[in-house]
Amino acid sequence: MLPSEGEIIRRATRFGLVLERDADGMYRVIHNGEVECSWANKALADAHFELIRDDLQAATGQDPMAQVRAEQGFRDIIGVRGEATRRRTSHEKDKGGKGGRSGV
Repeated sequence: MLPSEGEIIRRATRFGLVLERDADGMYRVIHNGEVECSWANKALADAHFELIRDDLQAATGQDPMAQVRAEQGFRDIIGVRGEATRRRTSHEKDKGGKGGRSGV
């Protein structure tokens, strides 16, 4: 499918999009096996890759940030749980645990 003779830098497998560096040091953006553009500068190739990816994502009609928001919400929940556990264990240390403050 891909004329992959170079090193793959980035990949968006959902859209068949690849950014790779070939043997000559040129960065190529490949979409469905066809070279879309070739740049000597990685920043330009990366920007072109993101532009094509965003266009393809917009064509699907899905919100590109929906997945990011879902993952961030999950991290927030995990953070709240971790904070509660930290607070509880800190409080248990102050109490001295099950045996009380005095030594057993």
